[in-house]
Amino acid sequence: MLLTPTIKDYSWGRVGSSSMVAQLLSPVKGSTISEDTPYAELWMGAHPSGSSTLPSGQSLLSYITQHPDVLGYQVSQKFGNSLPFLFKVLSVEKALSIQAHPDKPLAEILYNKDPLNYPDDNHKPEMAIAVTPFEVLCGFRSLDQIQKFIDEIPELRSIIKISRLESSKDLQQAFSELMNCDSKEVALQIVKLLASGDNIPEFELIHRLNKDFPGDVGILCVYFLQHFTLAPGQALYLPANEPHAYLSGDCMECMANSDNVVRAGLTPKFKDVDVLTTMLTFKSGNEWVLQSEELEPGRRLFKPPVEEFAVEVFDKSETFTLEQNGSCSICIVVEGSGIFNNEINLSKGSVLFIPSGTGDVQVVVQKKMKLFRAFCSIDCPSS
Repeated sequence: MLLTPTIKDYSWGRVGSSSMVAQLLSPVKGSTISEDTPYAELWMGAHPSGSSTLPSGQSLLSYITQHPDVLGYQVSQKFGNSLPFLFKVLSVEKALSIQAHPDKPLAEILYNKDPLNYPDDNHKPEMAIAVTPFEVLCGFRSLDQIQKFIDEIPELRSIIKISRLESSKDLQQAFSELMNCDSKEVALQIVKLLASGDNIPEFELIHRLNKDFPGDVGILCVYFLQHFTLAPGQALYLPANEPHAYLSGDCMECMANSDNVVRAGLTPKFKDVDVLTTMLTFKSGNEWVLQSEELEPGRRLFKPPVEEFAVEVFDKSETFTLEQNGSCSICIVVEGSGIFNNEINLSKGSVLFIPSGTGDVQVVVQKKMKLFRAFCSIDCPSS
């Protein structure tokens, strides 16, 4: 069945028709795109903060509550009568916040303590698959690299008091010193840093972030967090309690069904520095790119080490099959056109909910199609 997704106009989104979100929204709804509006996220799922809707106008959240069998028996047994994943399109013009997502025990604590800022009690592991070059800050750099920046950048050294980084505990102390530094002192050091010339490490990014968030402590996080760009088709997986910030580009994002975010920089929203600096793992120098598996020509599987979600990508010029795998699915067409199950016309921007038990379904391709399919990976078809 066709779905109408929910659109989020967060300030960091790409504006007007330059946004991939707007480009996917326009052909389906026939809506007029405002060239002054940031189209940041397109949500496909059943989260209370933005459930998709059926053609009848009923929310997918309500429909699943009334018909939990559509999830699949194994999914319901594991996760109850709720969709365990949330599927999104992100179109990023300027940096998202320096943030991390809580694990399940912490999410429950935060929700019970502050439901306004932490709207549910679920954890939020997530995966991003680049559609265009997708620039990120993700995870801590190696201790040696962070130490080198502290030693060579006087403005950073004036804030960080610990002399040597030799362990994750040392890294936690150094990062906490930065994030808890007086905001006026941080702003002063950033001004000095930029005045020292364009030969400083990461000058372009520092300058860009300062333009959007003048004097913000998150700017100096660049010297702590790995900075890289995913090529289209590459993915990264972020478990709970790892720091990150998406900087620019378009991606498909899939996550556990949660909207919990602990922020500490590059944002006007609520910041929870104490929670962030105590929740992180402080692992350093990790590899973040998630390898995909080719199931057949033009079909790849991205399966992170969680049961809530996995994503398949179909890039097909001829008829292909969406195989039943024990879970309901949500699909979105980002390129091309075709016919689903001999009855539903698909085009760029079409979003489908496929109940468990539908069986194998053919998609007849009329124009070369790229389709992303998210599902619960308990009964994943991969070996």
